Formats: sequence, C-alpha cells, structure tokens
Amino acid sequence: MKIRLGTRGSRLAVIQSESVAAALRARGAEVEIVVIRTTGDRLAQVSLADFGGKALFVKEIEEALLAGQVDVGVHSLKDMPSELPHALILGAFPPREDPGDVLLGRRDGGWNALPAGAVVGTSSPRRRAMVLTHRPDLRTEPIRGNRGSSGNWKPPGKEGVGRVDTALMRRV
Repeated sequence: MKIRLGTRGSRLAVIQSESVAAALRARGAEVEIVVIRTTGDRLAQVSLADFGGKALFVKEIEEALLAGQVDVGVHSLKDMPSELPHALILGAFPPREDPGDVLLGRRDGGWNALPAGAVVGTSSPRRRAMVLTHRPDLRTEPIRGNRGSSGNWKPPGKEGVGRVDTALMRRV
C-alpha cells in the first residue's frame, strides 16, 4: 500500500513529514512525500494577520486531500485552523515535541543581558505578549520565513534576538 503524504516544503515541515513517513514505513507502508506550495509560502513577506492567518498554510493541502492528490496531510497542530472542511478529520497525532520557546541571540545572558529598547523578532501574537509581559522595555518586530531553519536568517535589530519554539530548534 502506497501512502502519499502532503506537506509544505519548508525544512521543518519536511522533517515532520519524514518522521511520520518513517513511522508508517516501520509498519510496512510505502510512503511518498508530496511537497505542496501554499499561499502562506507565496506570501512570505506579508503579515499573516492581514491575509487569513495560519490557515494560509493548509488551504492547498486540504484541497489536495479533497481532490485525491494526497492521502494524508502533515502539518503542525498548533497552526491548524479551528474549523476543517466537512470531509476532513484530524486522524492521527505523533508524539508531541517540547512546547517551550527558545530565545535566540548574538550574545550570552538571555533576557537580562538585553538592553532596554532591544528588538525581539517574532510573528506570534502569543510570543509577542510573553516578551512584553516579561520585559516591557523591549520592542517586538514581526518576522516571517524559515526562522532558525535557514542559515541566512538573521533576527531583527542591533541585538539580533528572535523567539522561536523549542521543537523547531530540536528538529532542525
């Protein structure tokens, strides 16, 4: 039996899909990973809040499922919209990674080493609130793209600080 897994093409999405594929292969399935370019991928320089939020990253995967182009979609549950198309279900959940966050920066010392007014890059409203609750003297700027998974990614501002999830850092 061949199972076609639909996923985004980001490094993290492919790593997640490879993990699912390995579990299926261990149970005797033949697996093909099908990379699907999503609207969210094409609008990489646009704020997600302005164009439909996180659902932009699953719309094309859902369409491929409904059209029979893939058998399974693999995507981070935290990024799924709260409502799915009627014919689709959330059918399986691999073991959860660490749900914590990591502060990436160019210098040691963490939060306490950041000078007042330092810029922390995050596009997550939740992370923005956490940063400003912990350190109201900091600023946040939105970032998009393969944070932490791309060698060229640089956090914004002179201090170069970004807040990302722990699972991202472990997987990539």
